[in-house]
Amino acid sequence: GKCQCCGYDKCPSALEVHHVDPTGKTIEFSRIGRDNKLEDYSNEINNTPCILVCANCHREIHDGMILINL
Repeated sequence: GKCQCCGYDKCPSALEVHHVDPTGKTIEFSRIGRDNKLEDYSNEINNTPCILVCANCHREIHDGMILINL
């Protein structure tokens, strides 16, 4: 995987899932392995509009600096 905004792909642990429509969000990806089973995360990705982004772009998306158009 790589960041869908800037193409970053050096460190996989710096990549995060961004929910394009937060109203469909049911689980927190930051809690992988603590609260839910891996299949729960797979279901979330397959049933909710999500994109993979690097940590920097993720922060810029939430600050309104990057707009996501799908």
